[in-house]
Amino acid sequence: MASRWPTRSTPSSCATRSATAGRSRPRPGRSRRSTSSIGLRGDGLDRRRIFMQHSRNFMQQAPTPRSDHSAPARREALRRIIGEGGVGRQRDLVRLLGRVGYRATQSSISRDLRELGVAKQGDRYVLPEAATPAPGGFAAVAAFVRDVQPAGPSLTVIRTATGAAQSVAIVLDRAGWPECVGTLSGDDTIFVATRDRAAQRRLIARLHQHFRV
Repeated sequence: MASRWPTRSTPSSCATRSATAGRSRPRPGRSRRSTSSIGLRGDGLDRRRIFMQHSRNFMQQAPTPRSDHSAPARREALRRIIGEGGVGRQRDLVRLLGRVGYRATQSSISRDLRELGVAKQGDRYVLPEAATPAPGGFAAVAAFVRDVQPAGPSLTVIRTATGAAQSVAIVLDRAGWPECVGTLSGDDTIFVATRDRAAQRRLIARLHQHFRV
């Protein structure tokens, strides 16, 4: 008797092997993309390694700036720079000191110039032994002073021509006026400290008398 149910045909072994081989065979496009991405990742890793190596080499070779606690050595370097001539601004001195490994600011440079006795002649700084004595003291620098103004009861501000503040401050320091507690100069500004308002009034009267401002 014939069966009412349809019989299922069993696939041949050849067809089975063919289908299995088709599933396991990698697609050419996918293989190329995978290889390319691996290559890019490897190339990026190499670039990072090269960059890190160059960074380490640069940090090892770059001079480490010395801090302000090495003031005597910094002043000796400053003396050598000024002795070579041609420098007329404090920011240039800061930059040149940085090149030889000394960290400085314009405030520390101002103190160093005062300690070294450096003067400003023309448009450049000169060491005391190279400076030409200025005859007349106040008369020699009076033309550089532009204005004198009080700033509170104990501080007086003197404005000068650009680059002349240091020379004027040296003249004030050498005068030895009892009203002056101390001075601090930049390129075109001098701050003069006094003990009180009475001393400040006497100082300003002296400045007006000598500088005609």
